[in-house]
Amino acid sequence: MTDQDLTQGEMKDEIVAIPAAFSSWQFEPAEETAGIAFGLGDSEDIPVWRTELPADLDQASQQLNSDQAQIADTLAALNTTPDRIDGLVRQAQVAGTAGVSFDTSGIDALSEPEADLLDMVQTINSPSIGVSFAVGDEKTSKIESAFSHFNDDMTRLLRLVANFAWVETEIGGELLARSVVSWTGDMDTSWANGLKVEIYQLHKRSLGQALATRNIALHAVTITAQSALKLSVLLATPGGGLLALPMVWKYVKQIMADVQRYKEITKVPI
Repeated sequence: MTDQDLTQGEMKDEIVAIPAAFSSWQFEPAEETAGIAFGLGDSEDIPVWRTELPADLDQASQQLNSDQAQIADTLAALNTTPDRIDGLVRQAQVAGTAGVSFDTSGIDALSEPEADLLDMVQTINSPSIGVSFAVGDEKTSKIESAFSHFNDDMTRLLRLVANFAWVETEIGGELLARSVVSWTGDMDTSWANGLKVEIYQLHKRSLGQALATRNIALHAVTITAQSALKLSVLLATPGGGLLALPMVWKYVKQIMADVQRYKEITKVPI
């Protein structure tokens, strides 16, 4: 890691939406910082994690504490996915003939992500039992949307983990530190002049949070693949595991987006 003078440049305001829990990652045009050369070359947009902190350093530290708790809660909620999928599959199998049809009315108190997932499974299975849906049907559109978003999200996540990433820390509206990080861990950091020790620590924490979310992204993809295989037993069509991937990815995103609900349902009564 080297210390260098930081020249603050202007970035475009355009933000590309990415899955829940990764919304702090933006994709912006690459702009070389003096003295940093990792061979960005002709790359177009790069992943940028920008932490915007208040000028008061105590408040800045508190904000990072809150951000860290949110990341931990997101990971904890994500890790409930395999058990939730197992439970959902068992309930569906008890409710009917797995892979063909099941009566969701006989399944107790489904949460919204589970109900939405089973609804898509039923839609996929319906043609095999002679039910057809018109083009533009609401249920069919939900499936098409899940597949479209899955393709877009996988493309963005691939860019997130495969490219150099910039992690920036702004305090009081001023860019004070930027780290350029490769997937293999090579890193170079530029600092503004005359910084307090506390600011170095704040940027270090921000960097750790950025890398943690990138790891969660990989973990989410792994859990999606494993869960899609489990869910495939409910699909009556060939290649059920592949068909299940976009639907389970949507389900995983819903779980990660609903962290507050996860905290409420897992809260231990006093």
